Amino acid sequence: MKKKILISCLFFLLILFIYSSLFPHTLRIFGKNRLTLWQWKDTSETSEHFFEDILTTNFIYGSFRGNIEWYIYEPSEVKFPLRHEGIRKRFLEFNKQEWSIRAGNFYHSFGRGLILNQTVETTGNIDRDIDGFFFDYTIKSLYISLLSGKPKNVHFTNKQYFVPNDTFDILQAGNISLSLFPLLPFSLNFLRLSSENPGVKIPRETYLYSFDINVVKGPFMIYTEIAKREGWNNILFTESEGIGLYGSLTLFVSRISASFEYLFYDSLGYGGSDYRYNAPPTGNLDNYSINRASDEKGWMLDITSNPFANWYLQLNKSTLSAISSDSLGFDEIYGELKGDLWTKGPTILLSLKNLDYKKPEPDVDRKTEWIPQIGFMSYLKPLSLSLGLNSRIVEIDSLGIKIIKFMDNGVSLDMGIFSYLTLSGRWEIRDKEVLLESVGTKWKVIELRWDISDSHTLNIMAGSEKGGLICSGGYCRIEEPFEGIKVNLLSRF
Repeated sequence: MKKKILISCLFFLLILFIYSSLFPHTLRIFGKNRLTLWQWKDTSETSEHFFEDILTTNFIYGSFRGNIEWYIYEPSEVKFPLRHEGIRKRFLEFNKQEWSIRAGNFYHSFGRGLILNQTVETTGNIDRDIDGFFFDYTIKSLYISLLSGKPKNVHFTNKQYFVPNDTFDILQAGNISLSLFPLLPFSLNFLRLSSENPGVKIPRETYLYSFDINVVKGPFMIYTEIAKREGWNNILFTESEGIGLYGSLTLFVSRISASFEYLFYDSLGYGGSDYRYNAPPTGNLDNYSINRASDEKGWMLDITSNPFANWYLQLNKSTLSAISSDSLGFDEIYGELKGDLWTKGPTILLSLKNLDYKKPEPDVDRKTEWIPQIGFMSYLKPLSLSLGLNSRIVEIDSLGIKIIKFMDNGVSLDMGIFSYLTLSGRWEIRDKEVLLESVGTKWKVIELRWDISDSHTLNIMAGSEKGGLICSGGYCRIEEPFEGIKVNLLSRF
């Protein structure tokens, strides 16, 4: 494998040398390095750690653009399967005014992700990319793109990485976007997933198609996307069909904006039980999903207003349920008011969130949360100060157990010293130990951010975090509590 990589690099350097001899250009090299070290204790008080370093180098030479990512991941378990020292990602791209072609790693999505969304989810620590080939061409009002490659999803959860789709899958897709009429631009998208069929040479195949249109007229924006899936369903392990519909209507007028979203996904999700290659909108602020586009319908209404001066008001209501059963669902209500107490004075933030989960886990029938928050922000050179107070009032109706009620209370303080140093701390307490939630009743964290220079930023965190439910792009996971130290050094060049 290493020999093939070396030969590929030498071949690339040869092409670049020939091209530079014929067409001399200025070579520009830039990139970044992110060094991470975590040290913690597990539930048995055993000390563990991991070291991670990601060196990303980019270059631009005339019409050529390239990237190499050198990756080191060394956990305390030396035989961990995903331990890595070497090149993880790379690509070479050739750009002209009308077209471009890339070989290597890339991210891509179609429309709002109903049939393809291989991108990064920073909040959820999910890296979804494709290793293969990408081509696009633009001429006047026509845009065409083609791609083919092997998808790879890397998840980071509970202090370690794992790859849920360690498969031989191949994604091949295409897109045509046309804007002959400025008011009615539309796109047609096609995708084929070829997956292994044990004992048979011919692979199992899944096909997805979608049509989307984006209309802007005066203060209105209308977006609609319709998708269909047919062929092999690796989640149900049988042949099946599915459909999906997503639509949004947005209105912008003086001092107010409003948007309404509607979604309907019936057997549209594809990939595997622990991963998806599509990630359509979830239709709620928390990015919560019942089953990741397999059996969902819902809507969201969001209103934002600037009633006067520097005051802003946001109101949001969303609901999500399973198509096949009313017993699975999620409702969210959120309100926020933010503004300056007086001209150039401190800023205050008041918010309230209500979450209502129906059957979120097999042994939990219902779970409700009320989350009020108060924030206070002030800036007086060279200091900045941010103070936050929040509560979380929870009621869990668990099967076979009496109703559980508990409360989390927290306070946070962020203090900026000059423009390059920030100190922050968080303290949370719980009024009782709860078996169905994170272990513990007290969590304290202190953090330091130091902008050492324009090129280097250091972050250090020490203390304990309670963990809990984290959702991003429709993927939800339970993060375990953390107690230890996190160090991150970001360098740019």
